[in-house]
Amino acid sequence: MMKRKSTANSTTTSNSSSIPNKRPATEITPRSTPNPEWTKTFTAGREAFKNKQYKEACDSFTRALDFDCNRLEVLDCRGVTYTLLNDQDLAATDFMAMIKISPNRSRGYLRLGKQLVERNMLDQAVKVYERASAKVDQSDTHYETLMKALLKTRIVRDDKKNARDFMKILPFEIVCQILSYLPFTQKVRCMRVCKTWHGFGLNWSGMWSDLDFGRRLVPSATLVKYFSYATGRHIRKLSIKDKQSKIEKVFKLLIHYDAHYIESLSLSGSEIPGIHLLRMLRLVGKNLTHLRLDSCQMHIEDLFNNTLSNCRHLTHLSYFGYDENVSGEMPIFDIPSSLSPLKHLQLACTKPGDNTGAHIHSILRMFSDLEVFILYGSEDNINRTLHTVQTTCPHLSVFQFKRRWDRRLLAWRAIDMNMATGKATGKKTGGMKEISLIGAHELRDSGIIPLIQIHTDTLETLEIAGCGNNTNQVFSMLISPGLPQLRKLNLNSCLALGESDLRDLIQKCVLLEDLELAMVSAVTDSVLECVAVHPVINKIDISSCVNVTGSGVRQIVDIKGGDVLKKLRVVDCRGVSWDEIEYASTVVKPNVLEYRQIISK
Repeated sequence: MMKRKSTANSTTTSNSSSIPNKRPATEITPRSTPNPEWTKTFTAGREAFKNKQYKEACDSFTRALDFDCNRLEVLDCRGVTYTLLNDQDLAATDFMAMIKISPNRSRGYLRLGKQLVERNMLDQAVKVYERASAKVDQSDTHYETLMKALLKTRIVRDDKKNARDFMKILPFEIVCQILSYLPFTQKVRCMRVCKTWHGFGLNWSGMWSDLDFGRRLVPSATLVKYFSYATGRHIRKLSIKDKQSKIEKVFKLLIHYDAHYIESLSLSGSEIPGIHLLRMLRLVGKNLTHLRLDSCQMHIEDLFNNTLSNCRHLTHLSYFGYDENVSGEMPIFDIPSSLSPLKHLQLACTKPGDNTGAHIHSILRMFSDLEVFILYGSEDNINRTLHTVQTTCPHLSVFQFKRRWDRRLLAWRAIDMNMATGKATGKKTGGMKEISLIGAHELRDSGIIPLIQIHTDTLETLEIAGCGNNTNQVFSMLISPGLPQLRKLNLNSCLALGESDLRDLIQKCVLLEDLELAMVSAVTDSVLECVAVHPVINKIDISSCVNVTGSGVRQIVDIKGGDVLKKLRVVDCRGVSWDEIEYASTVVKPNVLEYRQIISK
């Protein structure tokens, strides 16, 4: 009997030594009946957790662990509560205790791994999940979830390791150049990417050089914060649209932070207080070159006299709210033209009066070196204005008149901001390049013909749209010398234009690219044939031309082809069938053809 017993023992020993890495079975320790006090405490903690009373819940779970420190459910609940209380270290301690007590169950690994991922500790999270894959049995109900978490965390970790922050790689000058192309609102969003980008934005002067808020209403606290970052010396441009109290706040901030390097200022949205404006310009406006004002509480002569005396470098001025009815007297300007470097002037007249022409004559005579003059308002004195432009502004390159205006049009375009003036480059313009007259119903031949005759060799843009009092004499004059440099021609709603004159004019303009002939009865299929064979024209507008048919449109599409045409507007052309439009749409590129039929009620 003793011999058999020893044999059995030796057999058992040899078998156990042959399988050294066999995973031990999960130990299940029998639990006694829960202590009623423990049950009460744990239940109180869960109730407090449900009511989002996390501190009280944490205290209850701690007391429950005093009765039994190895209860996994209590450690789990307390660890989650610590996480919600933002005490990550204590939460991690509880999750690691869960793993130590029951290394073969997945709950502790999942809790700890998720917490490490949220803390961006991806390497440690991968190690936890890898250890779990080796310890947890595949029959565990959450084993599949564990494997998915491991795979996802590995992918995120590898992506972050392979990703490169261009701010840490590229030279400082290149990074500044890249970010300089973004508008101010997009630069602010970039600061939210990470701490590196946020720190770069705070310390980069180019971040605060262009405070262009657009049409957004900005809280006062945000304005104060941005100005404190810029500290005044970095601000080069400020554009804001807000109520009067906010505009006054901006004036105080500009003065407080001594923003005397500011070059461009745009204020709109409310009545601008004239006294506060002049005080601000007197203190910080010595380097100002671009100024845009909407509805300023100041008469026109006071605005010019005080603004130009304080801003001796001002080259661009845009003023919305020019009111002639404020005073019937002639304006008196005290600034000599030699001291005014103004090159670009925009005026929007809200209430024109009897002396509008006289006022504009006085303004233009003071600014004889103007290169761009844009006027919005009444057309009653348009002929006198054209005569004044011809006689007092020898260096004028662009003249625009529009009967109606949009406040957004008064904002400076990029080409206006970077316009090289004749004084800066040492070059004087040889003649006008653009004459634009939109909605000037009172325009006469005697007003426009002398101006065009002088600049026929230099005009690149000519717009005479909605000017109903012109005769055929204007267009005959255009045909005789021709316009060799013309690239854009807008003759919308010109009723006096004849078919033969229109064909001859198109042939004379050899460099013409953009042709607008909407609501011109002289446009026929014969004219469209002339347009089709023109070698340069690629933008055409023949909307509401009643004598146009589908064959004329087909000629343009077939001869020009899809590679040449950039725009073709055929809106409300009753003679063009839908079949011709479908054919044209198959030839030209997407977004080139614009067609719709207006149905009158």
